[in-house]
Amino acid sequence: MRPFPRPVRALAESLGNRDEEDFSFSNAASALATAQAFDAFLVTGTLGARSAPHVDWTPEQPRAPREPGVKARRLDEDGTAVPTPSYTDEEWLQGLIGAAHEIGRYANVVATAGDTRSVEAARAVVNALHEALQAFDLRNGPLRRSYDSLKYVVRRLEDLICELSLFPPAGMPGHAPAPALAAADAANAADGAGDATTATATVPLVDVAALEAARVAYAALDAAREALIKKCREPQKLAKQAIFAMQRGDREGARKQLDTARALARQLIRQDVAAYPSLRSQGCLRGMLEELAEAVLFEGWLGGRSAQDGAQSGAQGCAQGDAQSSEPHRILLCGEEALLGDDLLPSEYLGGVCDLVGEIGRFAVRRATERDAPAVRACLGTAVAVQSAILVLGQAAPRGIAKKVEALKTAVRKLEQLLYELSLVERSGRVRAEPVEPLADVPLGADAGDE
Repeated sequence: MRPFPRPVRALAESLGNRDEEDFSFSNAASALATAQAFDAFLVTGTLGARSAPHVDWTPEQPRAPREPGVKARRLDEDGTAVPTPSYTDEEWLQGLIGAAHEIGRYANVVATAGDTRSVEAARAVVNALHEALQAFDLRNGPLRRSYDSLKYVVRRLEDLICELSLFPPAGMPGHAPAPALAAADAANAADGAGDATTATATVPLVDVAALEAARVAYAALDAAREALIKKCREPQKLAKQAIFAMQRGDREGARKQLDTARALARQLIRQDVAAYPSLRSQGCLRGMLEELAEAVLFEGWLGGRSAQDGAQSGAQGCAQGDAQSSEPHRILLCGEEALLGDDLLPSEYLGGVCDLVGEIGRFAVRRATERDAPAVRACLGTAVAVQSAILVLGQAAPRGIAKKVEALKTAVRKLEQLLYELSLVERSGRVRAEPVEPLADVPLGADAGDE
């Protein structure tokens, strides 16, 4: 069989240097795990052992039920051994399920040639994997969908065995039982009516210890995920309320809500997520951080906090903020302390910047009711600058930003239309009448003249 090419070796060596935001790399790692598990089946008749993620954990090494002396590790083109990569649990499980699908295709090919022995070996391996995965309590997601597809491979292999038994290939070497089944039968015969589980344990077709460790880790991760979803609600709600408060002009109330939301977000990232790094990619956490980034960016754009002191400075008053609305506004940069520093990922920052334009549009409508054309022009200038920066990224933009581009363009068009309509009002010479002061402390049903 062909050795692994150099690109596969390079991918295996780079598994330890992955980027948190490169989700496509996880798919490539799963494909590599699939290739290695399928290769282990072709060489040893098993799915192979999982590489140990650290030196303190050494899973059980499955014994090869096929001919002894066959090399268990693949060699690179230059003859050196391919490094054993360390995958995440989900990548490894996805790789095993992908290998089961490849084994099903392989069984279909060898069944055409009448190789019953190989088909039986394929059925034994896939059944062992399916039984091991039945102990997992999988949530809805990619891994659960992959697991659900495994039963079709099991069914297809059973059909192949049945069809070959009805029409056995005469004179083919496939009549001999698979090595794993032969070893199990020999052990059962020696032990009489002994436990079949003890006999088959000498030739494990899957890494039982690693799968059990993955099951325990998955259960703990699922519990942590549920706790994270609940904890993300409070800072996200505070960030939304802060935005509403700033739109109403309540800068002081917004400042207090943002300080609380920022403290809760830092606690989530540095404590809950630090214990389970894979939770960093959860949608609930990323959505909460984007909402928080939007609120902080809107506060900075309104001039609520200076660039120097960031989160340490107090908020300016509502009247002062409205007076500064005609001045050039500043968008905080990713990495500033007010934006959680390095705890906020660039993709989350860009998502907050895109959402910021929507809040600027609402602020522009409020200023337009006051006939504040310079403020509306400033809002339009910021929106156009953000749109230009996002479009310049092109294909380099993080995944998910493309969905916000259309909303961003719509917001810019609405601001352009708003400024145009405001210019028509100015040229018409119409002046907005002073608002009528609301009556205060007047009982219901009383006449204003009685006061």
